[in-house]
Amino acid sequence: MTFLLMKKDKQAFRKALAGIAGNLAAGWFGLILIAPNFLPIKGVEEIFLLTDNLFSGIVCLGIAYKLERSLL
Repeated sequence: MTFLLMKKDKQAFRKALAGIAGNLAAGWFGLILIAPNFLPIKGVEEIFLLTDNLFSGIVCLGIAYKLERSLL
């Protein structure tokens, strides 16, 4: 990890991680919208999966926000 010694390298690495986290968040939120069309909600297990997807999306969005905010 010697490439992270330069300030610009650290910023580029943070920006790349922020982009990945943002894309993951978009995927989780998209899954919340798409999944009920293919997996009908019949019980607690499906509701738990949707809630888990929502929580994961919020966490990834928070990580992306914090990383982008640190670049300012």
